[in-house]
This record gives sequence, structure tokens and C-alpha cells, in this order.
Amino acid sequence: AGVDISVVFAPDAGDAGGVLAPGPLVNVTGVPSGMPLDFVVYVREAALPEHVSEYEEAFAVQPLPASSYRFPDLVLPEGEWELRFGLLEGCGEGEPFALSPWSGAVAVGPCANLAPFECPAAVVRAFASEVACSARVLVPDVAVGGACHSVQLSNSYNARSRSVLEAHVDRRRDGTASDTYPLGSTEVTVRAAAGPVSFECVVTVVVEDDTSFDAFVCPPPLLLATDPGVCEAAAALAR
Repeated sequence: AGVDISVVFAPDAGDAGGVLAPGPLVNVTGVPSGMPLDFVVYVREAALPEHVSEYEEAFAVQPLPASSYRFPDLVLPEGEWELRFGLLEGCGEGEPFALSPWSGAVAVGPCANLAPFECPAAVVRAFASEVACSARVLVPDVAVGGACHSVQLSNSYNARSRSVLEAHVDRRRDGTASDTYPLGSTEVTVRAAAGPVSFECVVTVVVEDDTSFDAFVCPPPLLLATDPGVCEAAAALAR
């Protein structure tokens, strides 16, 4: 007998807003006993069935000959989504050897648990290089943790932006405003937008010139008298 995969969604799965919670129940039959397996999940918008993407993580499956597996909550943007589940042998590599049918459309409501946004430091300082009047500066993005929306990050200094589905922004990573800045102070607005909610912070980037120095000042002429028959004399020079 072949492997069979069936998926059951709770009636209120998408009501949590931005999350399929509780996660779907996936029933698997016909898997050989002891075979290590992983799930792969494919998602597509119900209105755009040709645009299929793979969910960001694989899920381990207990090696049972017949099992029901409760998936964790799945984070998805607001809209109607169809899902398909596949089984991978081993460590989640290669193509799935068994696939479930595409589910019917599952509605995901608007995000209901937006976490507070947090601004990066108000002032970011850097020093210009010895051969240029500018500096490469790392400017963090707005920090967003735990949001269920796809979050769009952008800034006013350049045209860069990026989208984070599960909205955890690592401050160690270059932000969208990280770039080359000239000497002096530059005000930059960093922004985050999640669904109907947006947030922005102003960051001042200060690039200082650490290669400048005071002008040289020559000491006055120094006249020394020597003893008769001696052609040299010791002198103390001012600094």
C-alpha cells in the first residue's frame, strides 16, 4: 500500500489573526516503520494558485507506521491560503516522496498581536577613513519582535527595503539604511510597516574626521654661543 497524507484544519484555525492556530492535524498512513521523516509545507494564495512557495522551515515527523501529527501554529499574512504537505526521507533533503492534495482555501485574519516597535539608538557615530571624507555606517532597522504580519522595513536615506515574514529583526545585521555617509550629521528616518500599523524613528548619523590635526607652528630661530675652540653647543628645543 502507498503512503497517504490527509490534512484537517480546525474550523477557527485562522481566527487568531496572522496565524493558523491551532496548527493543522496531518494524518499519515503507510510509512515504513522506523523510517526517519521530515515534513515540507507548500503554500499558495488561493487567488494565485500558480505562485507556490515553500514554508520557511521543515518539521520532524515521528517514525511511526501510522500516525497523526499536530503541526505547530503557522504564521501567514492576512488572506486566503491553500496548503500542501509532503514527506521527505532523512534530513529534509531532496524531493518529497509523498504529497497531500492541496487544501481548500483557509482564511487568515488580520494580525491581532502586533508587538511594540522599538527604535534603534538615536545617534550612530562613525569615523571617516584616512583617504575618504565618508564612512560606511551600520544603521539598525526598527526592532520588531513577535509580530504576525509580514513587516516592511525601509528608510529615507536610500531606496533599500526588505520584508520579514516572522518579523524578528536582528540588530546585528545591517539595516536598510546602512550605507556610506558623508562627514557631518545626517538625519535618517527608519520605518517599519505591518499591515495597517506603521512606525518610524529618526536616527542621526554622525561621521567625524579623525585624521585632522592642529596646524604646525615653527619655533623661533635659536642662536647659540659656543666656548672658544668648541664648534658645537647643546640646545633645548621647545615642543
